[in-house]
Amino acid sequence: MVNPETDKNPLVLLAPNRASAQEMWDHLVRVGIDKIAGYVTSIEGLPASTPKLIQPEELAGFDAAMVLDVRNRTEHAAGHIPGSHQLSGGRVMWNLDELPAEGTIVSYCQSGVRNSVAASALRRAGYDVVELDGSYAAWEARQPLGSLTSN
Repeated sequence: MVNPETDKNPLVLLAPNRASAQEMWDHLVRVGIDKIAGYVTSIEGLPASTPKLIQPEELAGFDAAMVLDVRNRTEHAAGHIPGSHQLSGGRVMWNLDELPAEGTIVSYCQSGVRNSVAASALRRAGYDVVELDGSYAAWEARQPLGSLTSN
């Protein structure tokens, strides 16, 4: 997730070859992202970091400033972690005013894919984010029948 208006660092593309990198660059330029430093064909040897995770069974005792559901509204309405705040992952960076200025945000989606993108963008923006390991699916699997929130 990149905001070309605020992200000043050039991007490095991950592509299998020069032609694919050029195709990606062509698409990015069309949406206003034109600071591309180059491309790599592998992430081997690059610095890596593992995001902070919290296990579903630890969530109830964790002092979170917010539990953030980055799924869409219909998914949230169908069932969510009690007390969670819904804000679609694709809109998170344009709605930072809805997030707490301090404290830790625990974020989740259905299975973890959308959440990893949103959480990464929030971390780059300076937020302290912990990802719910396994996301909603893992949390839901640990709940007793009849205890799920669907309001």
